[in-house]
Formats: sequence, structure tokens, C-alpha cells
Amino acid sequence: GYWLYFILPVNSLPLWGWGIIVLTALIVMRMGSNRLIFWHSSWQASLQDVFLENPEPATLRDTNRKALHLGLESWSLRLEEYYVPDHAAYAGQDLSQLAIPARYGCSVIEIERNGYLITKVTPDLRGYPGDKLLILGKETDLAAVRIFLQGNALTQVGEVEKFGSTILHTEIVPKGEHDGKTLAELQIARQTGARVIGIQREAERILNPDANQAVHAGDNLLIVGTMTEIRAFHHWLHRKAPLGPASI
Repeated sequence: GYWLYFILPVNSLPLWGWGIIVLTALIVMRMGSNRLIFWHSSWQASLQDVFLENPEPATLRDTNRKALHLGLESWSLRLEEYYVPDHAAYAGQDLSQLAIPARYGCSVIEIERNGYLITKVTPDLRGYPGDKLLILGKETDLAAVRIFLQGNALTQVGEVEKFGSTILHTEIVPKGEHDGKTLAELQIARQTGARVIGIQREAERILNPDANQAVHAGDNLLIVGTMTEIRAFHHWLHRKAPLGPASI
């Protein structure tokens, strides 16, 4: 628009000429907006990868992945990867619109885009063709997710080592300021970056708890996040606990 202002004879341009310019601009914006958002997301993920995340040694990554698999078995959960296919009807929608946890009881753990790993999976994160989603859930729920996403490429848990940053961790809620508060009140993801994907309360297990779920002392929380986020969660959880924090 800035350059057209100097190129076109704006003083003598008729009304219909302005209409054509505005219509053309709207069409270009509509066609290019998703692509611009995609580029921005890839660029942002690459910056986070360079500046915010410390690369893990291969041995540590392998150790974390083995621990992740063992943790999943005890919770009767699985990890599967799904590619967003070309021309998917939901391409460009954010995760809050897809509502995978609410619809299917599964969690989107990580997204790989153009070789960049996005571990901070927020509700406003958009999905695009070619994205690879790492999803956690029960076997029957994952089958429903696969039908919904209409992905043609699927790998099993044994091939999930491509995702190298996210790990699972469990923490027991101590007596203190967190006891009895809901997840919405605690704002764990905002405080630490980690996410609660499961709560074990005696014999009861609550997978993908909603924001209104209360947390009580003695609950065993299943947490997903990077090593840095897990450490931040541990210190946040125990900052006012009667006993000192245990090392993780």
C-alpha cells in the first residue's frame, strides 16, 4: 500500500479504482495470512530452540526416553505421532479449536515443524500441513484421534525417539499452599511451563484433568515438560513445603 501510494495517480484515481485496490489487498491478505503465520511460528520455534533450550546429549536423551516409556506403561498410556496431511480441513486452526483433550481425552505433547521442535504447546498454537504431532493417550482414544486428524503417516512408540526434549515426571503434592486449589487457580503451565496430564489419588486415576480439577495433598501428579520446566515445577511445588525439596 505504501509503494502503491507513490506509484499510482491517487489524486485522479476514480472510486472504482480504489475498490479494485482494496479488493485485491483483501484477497492477498486472505491467501497469505496462513503462510505468514506459518513462517512466523517456524521462526519463533527456531529462536526458542537456539536461545531458550539447551541441547541434550544423546545419552541423556536416550535415558529420558526410556524413562518416559516406563512411565507410560504404569499409567496405561501410549505415545503416537501423527502428520497433519496436505489440504487438511483443520489446517491453520489452533489447538483450542481442535479441542483434542476435551473431545478425545488425549494430550498434544510436542509438535515438530520443519525440523524444529516446539515443546511449549499452548492453546493458541496453530497446526499446519506437514506438522508432526506427538499425542499421549489411551489406545482407544488415540484411534479416534487418528480418524479425526485423517493422518496417513503413523509411527509407533518405538520410533518416538525423534522427539528429544519432553519427559514425564511424577510429583507428590505436599501439604501447603497448593492443597485444595484447582488447576485453574494454580496456573502451573504459566508459572513453570510444565503441564499436568494426570492425577493419581489413591486408587483413582484422572487423565487429562480439566481446569476445575482440584489438587490435594498426597496426590501424585503426572507432569510433562522439558527438563528445565520439570525443575521449575519441582521448585515451585516445594517452595513452601514443610520439608526441603528432593533432588530430581
